[in-house]
Amino acid sequence: MTNVPIEFRTIDIVKNDTLHLSYVFDVINRVISTEDNLPIQQDTIIKALKLELEGRTSNPSISVALDGETHLFSLNTAYITDTYPHMKDANVSIAFVIEGYSIENITKERVLIFLPMKKSSDTKNIFYPLEQAIVNKTAIKGLTFDNYIPTTDLDKYYYNYYTHTDTNGTLYHIVYFDNTLLEYTNALVVPKNNSGYKSTINTTNYKTNTLAKRHDNMTTQFEDNIYIDCVPVELENQNVIKYMKSSEALGNYYSEMLLYIVYVIILTLVVYAIYSINKYANGVKPAVLTKN
Repeated sequence: MTNVPIEFRTIDIVKNDTLHLSYVFDVINRVISTEDNLPIQQDTIIKALKLELEGRTSNPSISVALDGETHLFSLNTAYITDTYPHMKDANVSIAFVIEGYSIENITKERVLIFLPMKKSSDTKNIFYPLEQAIVNKTAIKGLTFDNYIPTTDLDKYYYNYYTHTDTNGTLYHIVYFDNTLLEYTNALVVPKNNSGYKSTINTTNYKTNTLAKRHDNMTTQFEDNIYIDCVPVELENQNVIKYMKSSEALGNYYSEMLLYIVYVIILTLVVYAIYSINKYANGVKPAVLTKN
């Protein structure tokens, strides 16, 4: 079985116009770091620094769409590892990995977003506050991963996508960037992986032609106009059936009301006719309206 991550080549990339990534992450108030492994079960275990996140919710945070099918995920946790999928780049040292679990298949479908980080002495970069919270084990207020996703330059900040099923049968949607704005200093220490890449390249690596998009209202109704055509057919059929049933019930109600009105009119005419005949038989002509 193919292990992940994979070191791709230029010829392994297939451009796909339907590939889209949207996100809106919760605000994190505290992180607790422990040495652990990436959740993928495979021959080669990938060591990483795992971040337990306080403040996250079960709200949808990530949407990945490809070929008319949309997958929604909630933010689960994050990792920092020195092993990641990428086009060969000697300057990239480690990767920040965002993990989400599927809304529909919580235990059997996940997403991993790999964001490469380069070593730097600059303490003004956007990752530095989180790095300090990890190193010093302190609380952090108002942190969100939204600004970790690059959205300024398509030529530089495009992303790729492929899928992988591990030995437990869990399907992983893997999204990775070749470049980001994330940098770290020497203070951050992550577990080392010395085994290197052992994967054979036998999976399709899709490349997007759009930037990732921050979405303020990520819901299971796919309100983003990018994914409006991705609503499941089953959901549309359910709405149509519900509408038809409602219309049928309303039509039956109006038909019954009309029938009652007709009955009342006929009954009134019959009573009036009987009354008129009775008066005429007794020598009293029915009253006739005349003009003055």
